[in-house]
Amino acid sequence: MSRPLEEALIDDLVAILEEEQALLSAARAAEAAELAGRKLAALQALEQSLQHSPSVQNTPRLRDGISYIQRLAEENARFLEAIRHGLQSAITRIEGMNSSAYVGSYGRGGSQMAFTLATGAFNRKA
Repeated sequence: MSRPLEEALIDDLVAILEEEQALLSAARAAEAAELAGRKLAALQALEQSLQHSPSVQNTPRLRDGISYIQRLAEENARFLEAIRHGLQSAITRIEGMNSSAYVGSYGRGGSQMAFTLATGAFNRKA
């Protein structure tokens, strides 16, 4: 394959990774996830192209392009890790709220009385 083809494939993959980074930095992870198919196809096309013409890999433009792709992919991975950590933290907080929630009634003097231990009639207040 020719150099212009590899450069076009690199430019295509860079554009996808930059779009993904913009979406991730805007906290639009679902839309970024939709790019996975395009990103994989572009990566496979570039990989096949470089396997068929290994001498092309020695050009400075291609080395710089591949280096930039690696840097973008690492930055995007950090964004995804931050999103995952934020979701995990939110889930932990919600679970904590659930475990400390009290379902029951209150007796005389303000003591808590779980419904399973309650006897007698309860008056409803409107």
